[in-house]
Amino acid sequence: MKISVVTDFHTKQTTRPLYERAFADPAPFVDYYYREKCRDNTMLVCFGDEGEVLSMLHLNPYTLCVRGEEVPSYYVVAVATEEEQRRKGLMAAVLKESFRFLAGEEIPFCFLLPVNEAIYTPFGFETICPFLTREDPLSALPYEEVRKQYDVFCLRDALYRKRQEEEDALAAEGASEVLPDHPVMMAKVTDAARLSRLLGCPKNSGKRELLSALRSLRCYFREEV
Repeated sequence: MKISVVTDFHTKQTTRPLYERAFADPAPFVDYYYREKCRDNTMLVCFGDEGEVLSMLHLNPYTLCVRGEEVPSYYVVAVATEEEQRRKGLMAAVLKESFRFLAGEEIPFCFLLPVNEAIYTPFGFETICPFLTREDPLSALPYEEVRKQYDVFCLRDALYRKRQEEEDALAAEGASEVLPDHPVMMAKVTDAARLSRLLGCPKNSGKRELLSALRSLRCYFREEV
């Protein structure tokens, strides 16, 4: 078996069957996700000896504003392993390979929305803030107010706004992705030196100190990510 960094759009489509088996998202959302989000994301995929998909995670790119500075980051999603391949260490291997990829890209931190926080804490993820669903009044906060009131948030460029409109339309049809009952956002440090500079922390700050500093900021993540 082999873990590969996948950027080819056609190869990404081979992971769709695993996605559909692992997650309960409605078909219209999965159609949208594999048509739109898979155009510019990166996947870490563990392939079997016959080229079959055994385990995967997706890295969806976002530009974050962190204390007024624009920085690249990735949202870790679609973390899944075929049922008969579980408890063999494949997911741990895929996660660790993704961390090496992110460090090589000089990404200060990545973030994810866990089904269960306990799954990801052994890998250095910590909860930093709530995740706002469409039902939360704060999710309707105008972008200009987000920029004024928060220290960390996603930059809403033209592509972001286009996808936001598509996902809002899916939600209006009852076809949005399925979320945990009490969603939170977790983060992991992937380039400590760069994050230290962003947060104004001492150069020798440990990763837990950096996550604590990040948690102390006003962070805003809402459903269209």
